Amino acid sequence: MTNEPLALHLTPKARTDLEEIWAYTVETWSEAQAERYLDTISESFDMLCAMPTMAREYHEFTPPVRIHPIGPHLVVYMADDAKLSVIRVLGAKQNWRAVLEQVES
Repeated sequence: MTNEPLALHLTPKARTDLEEIWAYTVETWSEAQAERYLDTISESFDMLCAMPTMAREYHEFTPPVRIHPIGPHLVVYMADDAKLSVIRVLGAKQNWRAVLEQVES
């Protein structure tokens, strides 16, 4: 991998996860809080694009994925030489292992 940050790709499921996080945060706290939290998640994506190997790789999933915690959520992603693909943004308390067993390349 080069020193240039990787391009970011969000899967449709990751986009849906972010929309659900937004809606829940607005309903529970406020739109301002939702903005701040999604900004924090976005900053995390930027950091992962710059340092894609910083999170542990889980080989028990096929294909292997990396998981990075951010607040009460887990960013599940894969990276190659050109892009970082965010597969899901899951709640750390949900049964994320069961969800990830269904991940396909």
